[in-house]
Amino acid sequence: MEGYIKSKKTSWVHIFKMSIRPGGEVPLQELYDMYGKKHNIEEKDFVTWLKNVKLKGKLDQWQIVEQDSDYVSEVVSPKSEDVKYETNTKGDVVARKMTIEDVIALPVRKARDIIPTIMDEKLLKYSLQAAKPKPGKESLCRILEKRIGELRLTM
Repeated sequence: MEGYIKSKKTSWVHIFKMSIRPGGEVPLQELYDMYGKKHNIEEKDFVTWLKNVKLKGKLDQWQIVEQDSDYVSEVVSPKSEDVKYETNTKGDVVARKMTIEDVIALPVRKARDIIPTIMDEKLLKYSLQAAKPKPGKESLCRILEKRIGELRLTM
């Protein structure tokens, strides 16, 4: 299942058991893994279920973009906010050109994968400082603190 839902709100919103930033996107596959399998919903019916159950009365606040290999239901422009990935000499995927806002906006599941690849200690420290006062970012703060400690041990 390809595609995503995008927030049209101008402030952070807590939905789908996560906080989503203004203009933030949530992959449909991630939502399907979270809800579709739990409620035994087929992939082809999942978007309809999302509209009728989870986003009922809130459709004006969300943009749903479905993508198939041959068909795109809406025009999808390239996202400038995407995290750039490169591979290092060992073949590991490493995040590059991330900003503090990019780190803070990461959902915990992706943060567990991406943050261990970040080698910039200053970026991690500033991200930690910015994330600490925000509600719902405790898990992200723990991941950042762990990574900062790892970097201090290796340097």
